[in-house]
Amino acid sequence: MKLKEICEQLESCNFDCEAGSIKNNTAFIELKKIAQLEEDTHKILALSREEMAHLWRFAPPGHPYFDRSNPLSKIFESRFRELGGFSPEISKSIGLVRK
Repeated sequence: MKLKEICEQLESCNFDCEAGSIKNNTAFIELKKIAQLEEDTHKILALSREEMAHLWRFAPPGHPYFDRSNPLSKIFESRFRELGGFSPEISKSIGLVRK
């Protein structure tokens, strides 16, 4: 079971105690952020070099993979470089106009 699935299951129980709802618990909120980071990291690692190049060129402003305040940006950049980054061939294959 993945961390995100665990968070979703806990959240669906609507757990409440004298301190309030689990949805407002700061530790649970952080756990959900970690779960989302884990899921997004898996998505990045599954992208091909060409898919990453296309995203790099055509992602809308504010995309989380390119927001330097988001840890995903370092993960994306590192993985893209690991795969070889841009090359003339990749650049030509994705073109200059978003399809």
